[in-house]
Amino acid sequence: MQIKSLQLKNPLILAPLAGYTDLPFRLLCRQFGAALCYTEMISCHGLVYDKNLMKNPDLAAAIIRQVCKKTVLPVSVKIRTGWNHDAIVAPDFAMMLEDNGASCIAVHGRTWTQGFGGPVDWQIITQVKNSVSIPVIGNGDITTYREAHAFLEKSGCDGIMIGRGALGNPWVFTPGGTPETLAERMEGLRHHLQLIRKLSDPDKILAKTKNHAGRYFKGITGGSSIRRQIYAAPTFADLLALTQSM
Repeated sequence: MQIKSLQLKNPLILAPLAGYTDLPFRLLCRQFGAALCYTEMISCHGLVYDKNLMKNPDLAAAIIRQVCKKTVLPVSVKIRTGWNHDAIVAPDFAMMLEDNGASCIAVHGRTWTQGFGGPVDWQIITQVKNSVSIPVIGNGDITTYREAHAFLEKSGCDGIMIGRGALGNPWVFTPGGTPETLAERMEGLRHHLQLIRKLSDPDKILAKTKNHAGRYFKGITGGSSIRRQIYAAPTFADLLALTQSM
């Protein structure tokens, strides 16, 4: 997959997730096979009150032009299918983005008003792909490596962006998928915790770390008991010791 001058080794990409995609988690996902990892988003709610640039394509075009003027790096834009089901504008909006200098477009297959609920519309994502010549990345409820490649083929997209499906599950970027054994999942968590200890102040982000850690044991026998022990750990050292004792 080629985004301007950026050559990616595979089509699987970690989405920007506020509160989650910090440096340790991005590096972890890269090590597990993600070709590109986005940093956390800055919430537009804190910058402007009228927060949907999809309602104002002229303003969006001006912003994209100015950003592209200021960098030689590829500029990507992440959009939704539209504001609501009565305003599905993603294909036209994508053409506008390409015309104003965007090098890549990621499309979450839901409207703004849907949030993260309801079905993902991969037909609209395909329409976006067919409307532009720059790379298009599909996004929405992908939870396994197999699903990612199935939707890659179904949509014709150049890449697949995985968000919540990667939380506690960096194996989503590997052909083997999520391990079934407790030992393998614990090994993955320990590696994640080592990156956190190396690259951050672990006790300052203990609550966020526990949130990450608990997700590793979803759907596994004894997972609820392990999560209770994780959430009860008073310090990062205690949390790390807990993982090493299991």
